[in-house]
Amino acid sequence: MLNINLPYRYPGVKPFTDEERDIFFGRDFEIDSLSRFIVQNRLVVLYARSGMGKSSLVNAGIIPKLRSEGEYRPFNIRLGAYQEQRGNDILGLVKHFLPIPEGDCYIDSILPDDESLWRHFKSYQAKVPGNSDFVLFFDQFEELFTYPEKSIEAFHYGLGTLLNSDIPQVYRDYIEKYPDTLSDEETKLLYEPLNIRVVLSIRSDRLSELDRLSNKLPDILDNRYHLRALDRQQAQDAILDPAFLPQNKYGFISHKFNYTDKAVEHLLDYLSQNGEKRIESFQLQVICQYAENLILSAKKNEIDIADLGDLRKIFEKHYDRQINQLKDKEEQLLARKLIEEGLIFEEAERRITLYDGIISQDYGVGEILLRKLVNTHLLRAEPDPRGGFLYELSHDTLVEPVLIAKRRRLAQEAEKRQIEQINKQAAELSVERKKRRQARFIAIGGLTLALVSIVALFFAVNSNRKAQKAEARAQGQLHISKANLIYLEKDNADLALVQIDSAANLFPDKKESVYAYLNAIEVPQVWPHRYLTYFDKAKKIGAAEDSLDTIVNQYFELFLEKQKYGLAAKLAEWKNEIGFSPINCLQYYERASEFGAFEAAYHFLKAQQLYANNTADISALGNSVLAKIGDRPWPLTEGKIRALAGLENAANDKANFPVMLPIEGGIFRMGSSNGEPNARPVHRVRVSSFEMSKYEISAGQYVSFLNATKLSPDSTAAWINFGHQIIYEDGVYKWVNGEEGFPVYYVTWVGAKAYARWLSDTLKQHYEIPTEAEWEYAAGKNDKGEILHYSGSRDPKQVAWFEWNSESVLHPVGMLQPNDFGIYDMSGNVWEWTYDWYDDGYYGQLAEANPISINPFGPPRGEFVTRRGGSYLNKDTVRIRKREIYYGDNYDNIIGFRVVRILDESSRPTD
Repeated sequence: MLNINLPYRYPGVKPFTDEERDIFFGRDFEIDSLSRFIVQNRLVVLYARSGMGKSSLVNAGIIPKLRSEGEYRPFNIRLGAYQEQRGNDILGLVKHFLPIPEGDCYIDSILPDDESLWRHFKSYQAKVPGNSDFVLFFDQFEELFTYPEKSIEAFHYGLGTLLNSDIPQVYRDYIEKYPDTLSDEETKLLYEPLNIRVVLSIRSDRLSELDRLSNKLPDILDNRYHLRALDRQQAQDAILDPAFLPQNKYGFISHKFNYTDKAVEHLLDYLSQNGEKRIESFQLQVICQYAENLILSAKKNEIDIADLGDLRKIFEKHYDRQINQLKDKEEQLLARKLIEEGLIFEEAERRITLYDGIISQDYGVGEILLRKLVNTHLLRAEPDPRGGFLYELSHDTLVEPVLIAKRRRLAQEAEKRQIEQINKQAAELSVERKKRRQARFIAIGGLTLALVSIVALFFAVNSNRKAQKAEARAQGQLHISKANLIYLEKDNADLALVQIDSAANLFPDKKESVYAYLNAIEVPQVWPHRYLTYFDKAKKIGAAEDSLDTIVNQYFELFLEKQKYGLAAKLAEWKNEIGFSPINCLQYYERASEFGAFEAAYHFLKAQQLYANNTADISALGNSVLAKIGDRPWPLTEGKIRALAGLENAANDKANFPVMLPIEGGIFRMGSSNGEPNARPVHRVRVSSFEMSKYEISAGQYVSFLNATKLSPDSTAAWINFGHQIIYEDGVYKWVNGEEGFPVYYVTWVGAKAYARWLSDTLKQHYEIPTEAEWEYAAGKNDKGEILHYSGSRDPKQVAWFEWNSESVLHPVGMLQPNDFGIYDMSGNVWEWTYDWYDDGYYGQLAEANPISINPFGPPRGEFVTRRGGSYLNKDTVRIRKREIYYGDNYDNIIGFRVVRILDESSRPTD
């Protein structure tokens, strides 16, 4: 019988422990480099995104290495979130992790009321001779900031004293005042130094919180270690090495096994998205634990590619398996509704954080069930500084399987309701048929009952028609349910559409048929780029005149709020084309322009013009919407509105070129003296005058470029990742659902440079993406002579879409304040590619070689290129002097670019 208490070779999604150090593979480089880094620096910040494996690296890698080498004694400390019943004595919590033997020592006779960390370690040093070298690891250090401010300050002071003082001044003063308190030997022990190292492990998105401790620890952010995901070789080691370990030696639940080469390559290709990204341990562990379970259940010795099947399904099974650990069916349903409906923003396919009070109120999930879900590692709990806890899905990888599970559950619930409805209607139909049989019997009853027979026959025919309609409606609803199930099981929107077509043909009322398609648009199963197909089918059916305003009212606001501006425009165009009296056109026009859905605004404006035939009024309306558009890149629509309002004809053939602003050159101090290690040292740079695009290049502008190339997606695949914001249909590149005014993303550095070359060839002027020097000079413009952290303001909320105000979604360009050059979004929204290759020592070489560097453009080559400006997902990355690196042939949904026009040809090398 299988002993389920035996350890797995792959622990799964929980952090590795010290006891699991022998099965912790793939992090040899990090263990070695971080260990050296800790020994070299008294204070180190280890940071990474949530779920990247910081705790595992410390528990199963760094601590065992330090312990085995014997120089340092490591202590792993977890403060935990503040809870009133536990009290707010942070120093007392820290001491709990430092086991000091009982008994007295010399230091007890000095300042006995002192409870400092320094005193605690001196006591340890005295009672455990030979121990003066310590490393304190503070895991999940962001929890510190949930404590009261006074407690944080006390801990801050205590940690600063521990790290910065050989012996605190109060002890020096005491010994000078009472020199006979200690013997010479004890005095020598008192002055024997402590060798303390501290490692603060914290999530990337909370890194900025450490600024609060910079008073006593001014160098707190100087020595940072960024833990990245696994590269391909590291991931291969983490897959293969545990499988090869002998079962008897380690007592594993499974015997030794192997993976075929094809299976390993398949795994690595899937996890890295065919080499486009590094590999996260969370995903790897889920799949490998699934493989180990296959070995157990199938009694195999080797995992082949066929055994793994569709790897996406593994994450679905993982989610279902964790939910099924809850034995109570009611708890399972509560958990599913919370996770699937409350903790994911479905439109953007992103995680949402909810406060435990809201979870209890809106989803009926209490503390006990939440704790169970945290123990399954489906949820992650984070203490709220205001009290209580915030909960979110533990990892982005789970978003897709959770949404699939949600769709399956909703479809099953809908099918159940449909079957119940059909059974109900079938029962009603049976009653109607019985009535018809009775009516026929009456009809042949005799001439004397002729009049009664005629009435009965009429009633029977009428009932029959109603029954037929009810049956058709029920059959139509069944097709809708089948459409949902087909998409869930086969991921095929085309087959789902066939079922919806059948439903639309069966519905006895045109309005119902129209709703079949429009409701399908709102079903999450429908692929976004098929929305317009469904809408066009609804449009062909049409609807009764009295239904039109109802449909517009019902769907127009919904489309706007969900940023489906293309559908809102279609709805406006539909109403316009049908030509009924546009009772609410002005109201709709205002709402459309308010949301930035200018194509829809145009159609309602046109409908109002046809209705009112008043050019002066229409011109005024046109001016009002143009004021809202400004010169943001919605150019074709702007041209339509200008022409319609009789204002002027926009040059639509040139409107999709970026608006350029002049940047007068000058000398500035580039780089950072603190807070940004890879931006050091500060050095003086002169840049020549140039022009820079006022906005980040938009999806609409990039689509114009792609269509101008007349190349197929195979030829342009190195430029941009299709199928997200930009698609290719019927030989034409298109943006998806109103994305034309948003920054283009999923574009590579190569794709950004290709766009600049196209501009150069088309406009016969020299365009490029900006160098880091040009970018930082333009971003830091300040007419008041201040040094700004964010482009245009000391307050990031005024100029940047970032973690605190973006709601984790991208925004159209130019919605916040510009900087003093008039340029928008240089902080936040999307990262921006720069021209420069990356080299750690490049800034130092510039500073050493010249008092003033002239138009630097980076090293001649490198492995990585640089990106600037940060994104809507983080706070600490949106600072002007923040530098990050990325592979130039990779793309991400948070990277875009802008362009510059070169005025001084000597400022750039020839590519």
